[in-house]
Amino acid sequence: MHDKARLENLNISELNILRGHVQLGVEHLRKHLNNDQLSELLNYGSITSLQYQKIKTDGIEEHGNIILMFNTVFTCVLGGWLASITFIGISPAANRYVLFSILATAAVSSGYFGYVSFKKVRVEAKKALTTQKLANLQIKILSLIEEKMQHSIDKVVVYLNDVFDNFSCEKTANIGMGSFNSFQSKEEFVKWLNELNIRINAELMPLSEKTIYDVFIKGIRKIKLKLEKAIDTNVGLVEDIEATEQIPDNSRKSAQFSLEHNKHTSFITILTDPEIVIPKAEIKKKSWLKSNIYSIVNGLIPTILGSFCSLFTYFNGLPDIAKKFGLQFLVPSLENPITQSVTFFIIFAITLYFGYVFVHGNRRSFQREQELEKTQKQIANKETGLLAINSRLNLLMKVKENSEDILLILSFIRHISKSIENIAPTH
Repeated sequence: MHDKARLENLNISELNILRGHVQLGVEHLRKHLNNDQLSELLNYGSITSLQYQKIKTDGIEEHGNIILMFNTVFTCVLGGWLASITFIGISPAANRYVLFSILATAAVSSGYFGYVSFKKVRVEAKKALTTQKLANLQIKILSLIEEKMQHSIDKVVVYLNDVFDNFSCEKTANIGMGSFNSFQSKEEFVKWLNELNIRINAELMPLSEKTIYDVFIKGIRKIKLKLEKAIDTNVGLVEDIEATEQIPDNSRKSAQFSLEHNKHTSFITILTDPEIVIPKAEIKKKSWLKSNIYSIVNGLIPTILGSFCSLFTYFNGLPDIAKKFGLQFLVPSLENPITQSVTFFIIFAITLYFGYVFVHGNRRSFQREQELEKTQKQIANKETGLLAINSRLNLLMKVKENSEDILLILSFIRHISKSIENIAPTH
């Protein structure tokens, strides 16, 4: 297997490129991957059992939609036939052939549309599962990026703790640098910088009166100023970003607050304010009923009324059908009050079932959307965490680079001093 065949073996740049492809969705991925490759990629974003239970289809959603569609088409076709036979007055002899034709048409039509409805439900659920897997994969990629960034930070921190071993003077005891410096706070950066200044001054003290070293000394001091400026400017920014992650939702600036109090402020200032743009890790659970009350009512009422009316029309027309086909012996039973009561109960029960199917399907769709939204918020929070880690890594890299430049100049000075001592005339 190729060394890059696993996500864990990719570097940060490669992981970011991969995530860019994943963000573009499955249709984009299909342009570059075959089915096996796409399946292998999606396996990295495997969903949890809880996510699967919320996203997958169930029997009520699948079969209920088939029955609902079958009833709609079938009863509409028969309703049209019942209306036409009354209006046109076709003879009973012809009615039998017309009935068979209508029944065949109704069965085929309702069966086709029921199958289409069944496939649609399954395709939507499968699409939701794929989208969820891609979202999970993004979280995995971001976690790997975070892990690799943290590893780089740890290496730089170790280097900065060991940097004083490169100085020839003894460690200053009163600074208290005996313990490991994690560079988590501004105080730790300042403590390290103070120790560095003492070490540099101790190194340069014997050379301060020698003109030959003036250029090098000025260069070191210039780098020192740059280092101090980088620490002073960036440490506060890193701390602000990390602190903002802990701000509760009710303490953050709302959009309304932003509009009212920043009318004359640059959009850059507003949209880079951490208290506005950084999401909180806690995810508030939405109420399905409150979030969908209007869509439920607007869809449920037509479903119930349409189902009830179509079923009622069909069952109510059964005595007329019996009369048309000469089945007079069935008419008394069909018109019996008890039979009509039972028929009404059956119609009412089936109508309630159709209403339940609609509500259940709506709730399942909401659960899929909510699960994906939950994962997307987790992605946003991961990105926020990476912003803080990346800012800290950039700061530490700047400190490391400036430290290396200082050590390089000091090493060069030592080399020149040693060369001068070796060629100096002896008396």
